[in-house]
Amino acid sequence: MSRRKAATLIAHGAAGVLLTRVTASAQETKAMTLLQRMRQKPLPDWAAEFDCHSWAQFFLKWILAHPAVTCAIPATNKSRHLEDNMQAGAGRLPDETLRKRMLDVIPSW
Repeated sequence: MSRRKAATLIAHGAAGVLLTRVTASAQETKAMTLLQRMRQKPLPDWAAEFDCHSWAQFFLKWILAHPAVTCAIPATNKSRHLEDNMQAGAGRLPDETLRKRMLDVIPSW
């Protein structure tokens, strides 16, 4: 299936998007580094507007709030991370305005 056909199906609700982390790729290593870097900074106070309490939840809520995403499967092998990740699905999700604001706090990499 072409990307255009897939995008059309997703846009019309005839298909969904599943995001997961499967292999340890260079891109994944970058993402891990980003999360580790962000954990050294305080979470913005306005993250409470969408019931966010950690950087992991911040990133997961950004993903889950994307209109094309129907499922996200974060990878972890630590129960405390699993519990934190699960909280990303609880409470409010950021709207489009907040999603754009979320990008502003992420340093370019």
